Amino acid sequence: VTFPGPQMSCSCCGVADAHEVFKPRRKRWCTDIACLVLFVAALVYFGGFFVVTFLKDPTLLDDIIYPKDLYGNYCGKPGSATADYPKAVFPTLDADILIPENLAYLSTGQYWNFRPTVYCTQQCPEGFSLKAPVAYGGASYPGAQQPPVIYYAYQTQDVLSRCFPLDTTTTYERLQLCATPACTNATLISQLSGSVSCYNVESQPEADNVWQMCGEGVSSSLCTQQQDACELAIDVADTQTFVPVEQTTESEAFTKQYASYVKTAMGAVESIIVGPGLVTFLVGGFAAPLLLGFVWALFLRLFAAPLVYTLVTFYVLLCIGGSCYLAIKAGWLDSSDEITSALASLSDAVSAAGVSSNITDSLLSSAEAEEKTLFSVLAVIAIIFTVLSIVGLIACRKAIKRLVAMIREMTKIFKDMFLIQLFPLLSLLLQLGLFVFFLLALYFVGFVWEDQEWYIYAGLLFSYIFGFLWCVQTVRAIFWTSMSAAIAWWYCNRNAPSNKSASRCCPGSGAPLLLSSLFTVLSKHVGSAAFGAGIIAIVQVLQIVMHALNSVTKKRQADSNFLKYVMKCALCCLHCLEKTIKFISYFAFVYVAVRGSSFCRAASQTFGLIAANPGQVAINKMVQKLLGLLIGLSTPIGCCLAAFFFLESQTEYAAQYEPIYCAIAVLVVSYLVTDALVVCFNVGIDTIFVSAFKDMAENKPPKFMSDSLRRGFGLPRYKDGGYEEMDDADEEEETEPALQKGSPHRKGQSGKKVAPAWEAGSDV
Repeated sequence: VTFPGPQMSCSCCGVADAHEVFKPRRKRWCTDIACLVLFVAALVYFGGFFVVTFLKDPTLLDDIIYPKDLYGNYCGKPGSATADYPKAVFPTLDADILIPENLAYLSTGQYWNFRPTVYCTQQCPEGFSLKAPVAYGGASYPGAQQPPVIYYAYQTQDVLSRCFPLDTTTTYERLQLCATPACTNATLISQLSGSVSCYNVESQPEADNVWQMCGEGVSSSLCTQQQDACELAIDVADTQTFVPVEQTTESEAFTKQYASYVKTAMGAVESIIVGPGLVTFLVGGFAAPLLLGFVWALFLRLFAAPLVYTLVTFYVLLCIGGSCYLAIKAGWLDSSDEITSALASLSDAVSAAGVSSNITDSLLSSAEAEEKTLFSVLAVIAIIFTVLSIVGLIACRKAIKRLVAMIREMTKIFKDMFLIQLFPLLSLLLQLGLFVFFLLALYFVGFVWEDQEWYIYAGLLFSYIFGFLWCVQTVRAIFWTSMSAAIAWWYCNRNAPSNKSASRCCPGSGAPLLLSSLFTVLSKHVGSAAFGAGIIAIVQVLQIVMHALNSVTKKRQADSNFLKYVMKCALCCLHCLEKTIKFISYFAFVYVAVRGSSFCRAASQTFGLIAANPGQVAINKMVQKLLGLLIGLSTPIGCCLAAFFFLESQTEYAAQYEPIYCAIAVLVVSYLVTDALVVCFNVGIDTIFVSAFKDMAENKPPKFMSDSLRRGFGLPRYKDGGYEEMDDADEEEETEPALQKGSPHRKGQSGKKVAPAWEAGSDV
């Protein structure tokens, strides 16, 4: 099987290829054309209606780009009277804060409703000068109306052409003082040729040992000598504060609060984009997670089995621990003196470690009498679930071994297609672009059509919310399917045992393969991606509606436990429904990628896969989830901590900036990059799982399964153009017996015919 060229044809059904796992593009047909037409029509509606809405009131865009003064003029808008005044200043901020309506908003934290007076100005105020005070407003103000003249006393920070206040304090003198050795020290006076004289500190008159360094008229060489001779140097800044006459204690508090927010935000941004912060952000946020992605792949290649069994053990212990906790809360263990004593000792030990005793008592003591029934029911359910999980894990121990083999096989992808890790990041960028567009669309629709009837208005808003969710899910589905198609082709060609170059050492980028797979999906299967994405989006819209109803009925729920439980159950059911649909849909996207099936047929094949291999599917998803949590949490947290401690060690940087802000930025970005790695792992495992089991079902023996995967599955190895026989010694070395009695494919030393695992039924 070779990767196909760009031949295209469209139909609603495909052609079956016996004994083939991956269907090439030239043999594929356009799938789910009706859904594709519906999706395109929806895109035309969203785009066209947005254009109509925008043309109805284009000034709404000006509200975003340009600040507006108190007369409605846009500061800095080309062609307007205030075109040469691009900045917005808040000259009467203290008086505006004292307006009862604004004060009520600020007191309740509704800062977005605060409406201060705004003037347009040419530049943001840099401070207050008594000699040359700057007046704002008056006759020189552009436009038909002139606001009253106001003198502004604050230093400001330009943020998106808005001049936010910082402080009213001005530093007018900065001195370098020395406290040790004292100014009366004879050795010091002799060493510095009598240039030392005591300095009077007004705030601490008792400090008679202080002297000034590098004062006025002191040469640079003598300044250096003074600094070298000083053992305890101190910088002293003398400041003066200029306060508006309208300022009160209350308005001053809010103004300082505003100023602190601005200083914190600007300091956080500056700590990321300058000096060591920028380097740390780029290395810790991007380079380190990408590098650690390959480290994780290598680690899984070498230690997949120990890690998988450790995760399974952790899962069992977690189930047992949850059951014990619910039993404690249900009061089942209160009658046991030994257990009560052990819990008390544990509580004391935890309290001694610094944890509040109230927390430990609430966690390790039984619940109130009215809650014990509920906890008893939950405990019974948890115990049954735990027992079934343990029994299932024991019964599916062979499935665990197969999963280990699939994880090891998946790690090869990062050698042959190392650029696959960047593919989900491209998907993320497209989703961010969609988010910006639909946020802008909701802004216009929300303001332009707010005079319509409520049901029309709500329908327009929800249509755009649904459109955003549908488009985002479609983008995710397209990229998932594209990666899956590339991996499936790799499985059947480059990684196949008949490929002599499969064991080459040199890594490959995989860019041509990934781009060709993306083209295949875009030219053939967008309809299928939109089909599955639309179902997911519908459920997500229902969840939004249910959350809105839950918020509206909060007060009624406080008076009715029945209504409260109904809402909680509805939310829980919708959450489970969303997870189930995503689970089925993303497996269906794998079948679309591998076989070119329509979405409905792919979903049917998914149900068949789950029904035939329930244990393998359950084991795969449980370990994938735990592995995703392990990688998805440890990598960004490690990058964040490394960034913080590195910046903390940079003395000059730490003295000027707070390292925590850059560390938080590293945490966020590295999490997104690591999530892309987890997506690659998941799509790799799912695609290899589907391809391997499809290979075993279509070909006897499997035609495309690599030797390493065969060993994990306990199947005969490919050698010299055929499949070698497995003697008894080989069977003992295999991780899983692959053959059972009754097969015409080989005879063991016993002379009895045995059947391979793919004929013995699923989950063998």
